[in-house]
Amino acid sequence: MNKTLRAKVMLIAENVRNWTEEKAFRTNYNPGDLCGWCAISAAQLFRELRKEKINAELHYVSGHCFVVVDDYIVDVTATQFSEFNDKKINIIHTKEAEQHWF
Repeated sequence: MNKTLRAKVMLIAENVRNWTEEKAFRTNYNPGDLCGWCAISAAQLFRELRKEKINAELHYVSGHCFVVVDDYIVDVTATQFSEFNDKKINIIHTKEAEQHWF
């Protein structure tokens, strides 16, 4: 993913993460790690990316939803996994992601 695309994707992902955090806070449903919000968040991220003409795909693997753009996983709810709970937005290449259990 080139730098321009990555910056655009990151900005959209940050907005979706904030959108999801607000919904989780209002409903008091896992507002800390966003566990259980992956499908809703991934669908919203997909819609926002497509609005900006970014080619994105929705994926569902082992009970978890995320978006793929240009062979990179874009996940705004990976904080529910201990390996990724230190970053609100995770963008990693699909080959790197294969090393993780989920």
